[in-house]
Amino acid sequence: MVGKPEAGGERSTSGQSLIQQAARDLALNERGLLRAAEVNPLPVAVPDLAPIFLVSSFRTSSTWLWQKFRQAPSVVAYYEIFNEHLGYLNSASAANVNYTSWDARHPVSAPYFIEFLPLLKAENGVRGYSHSMAFDSLMPRDGVLTQDERDYVDLLIGAGRAMGKVPLLSCTRMLGRAAALKAEFGGRSVLCVRNLFHQWGSYGGQAAAGNLYFMQTVDWTLKASRHDPFLALVDDFTSERTFAPDDARMFQAFLLLHLHLYACAYEASDFVLDTSLLAADANARHEAEHVLSRWTGAPMDLSDVKESFDYVALKASDRREVCDAMAQFTKMIRAGCGSRAGADFVEGLTDAALAEWERHDFYTGRARSVHGKALDALRGQAEAAEQGRVAVTAERDAQAQAIAQLHSEKNDFAVRVHQLAGVSAERDALATQLAAAQAEAARMEAQVAAAAAEAEARAAREAELTQAVAAAEAQAAEARDAATAHLGQLDAERAAAAAGQAAQAREIEELRAAQASAEAEARRAAEAVQADLTRRIAEGAHERDALAAQLREAQARPTGLIETALAGLRRRKG
Repeated sequence: MVGKPEAGGERSTSGQSLIQQAARDLALNERGLLRAAEVNPLPVAVPDLAPIFLVSSFRTSSTWLWQKFRQAPSVVAYYEIFNEHLGYLNSASAANVNYTSWDARHPVSAPYFIEFLPLLKAENGVRGYSHSMAFDSLMPRDGVLTQDERDYVDLLIGAGRAMGKVPLLSCTRMLGRAAALKAEFGGRSVLCVRNLFHQWGSYGGQAAAGNLYFMQTVDWTLKASRHDPFLALVDDFTSERTFAPDDARMFQAFLLLHLHLYACAYEASDFVLDTSLLAADANARHEAEHVLSRWTGAPMDLSDVKESFDYVALKASDRREVCDAMAQFTKMIRAGCGSRAGADFVEGLTDAALAEWERHDFYTGRARSVHGKALDALRGQAEAAEQGRVAVTAERDAQAQAIAQLHSEKNDFAVRVHQLAGVSAERDALATQLAAAQAEAARMEAQVAAAAAEAEARAAREAELTQAVAAAEAQAAEARDAATAHLGQLDAERAAAAAGQAAQAREIEELRAAQASAEAEARRAAEAVQADLTRRIAEGAHERDALAAQLREAQARPTGLIETALAGLRRRKG
């Protein structure tokens, strides 16, 4: 914790002593409102409701300091006014953002965003807040706030004053905006810093535990602030940085980003509070309590401040190169400072961080060497295990591939079996159809053979019938001829017997007429029978039998008539 140094003051060669010297001898601000010698343990009334801006970076004990302001009855303390959570905050989620949300090692307190509840929108989020405020505008272009930022901060200040309280606005994303906030809203600004090596240790400890957020904030800020020439240079110079805790490039990016932002914020601050110094120097703590009590009009007790150290994995072999590089870069930063005091402040922070790194290596060097060898052995074992794992993995993958191939072949075989089953079923169906077709063909062949045999039988019967008809016709002709001859004989006998036998002649004529009629009838009957037989032969065998019977009857009929007629003649003649 330091006041604002006067131009031309004595400079110490030690970064820590520079800060201590400033705490003892330098004024609180350039207007001389309060000097370190003006220690007054009793709080005084607050003359106005001027806003207080708590400006800091991450992992600097700023949450602890914000809670101290929050405990003051005269203060309404807004936490992290540019935090990303504010974009989607609601009453329910606000209750869950507290010291247990993650392994922050924050002191016990009420949920952090209670003060924002009256400012929530119906659709979630704090009125006036925009997500771009988190990192996109952390370093204002042309050194001025956007209109949205001005309106949003003015809303918070107005809400605090409307309650009759001193509005305290804190944020770890405020460093680049400190001067713009001071120019726009005035008020008082306290810059909260911590030994940068200790701060990096907290970043590294979080990263080692799997939380890369703080490492990422370095990257996000550099990427979003390339309109600042120095930060663009840092971004390019450390472009090969990673989020690993032992990455010297990332450590350089962290140091240079913070030194540049601290240099900018220092010129706009009314009080600098170094939490690392506060824990080690009771006088510095008393001074801070006095100053903050005057600002708030309420007693401020900082006696529970404590220094902590987390985890640094930087290699000792990187220290000389990093220190040399920092010496060159801090020349650029000091040259851009607005005052000699600001330049000395940057140099003091740099020297304190690098000295702490050297002290860290002094106390841990031997242990780290021993542990490093053990770690190298473990890494060798891990590499061997990894190689074994890779080999086993490759073998497993090969076996898995072989199994997959077997599964594929099995599936292909199953598909083929399924297809074969379909083909077999189709074959069986075709075989059934073929058997049925063959049976049908055999049946049809049998029918054809039967039809052929029947046709042959029909032809034979037709031939027999034809022969029978011919024989009948011949017999009829013979009978006619015999009858004609006999009639001629009878005519002769009749003519010779007696002319008087008129009756006999008439009978003979009748017989002739009957014979002619019988012959005509026989011919007609024969022709009808023949036609009917021809038709019935085509229709079936049973009809041919009937026709044959009729034919026989027809054949017998003329002969019977003639014989009857002859018998009658014989009776008359006798």
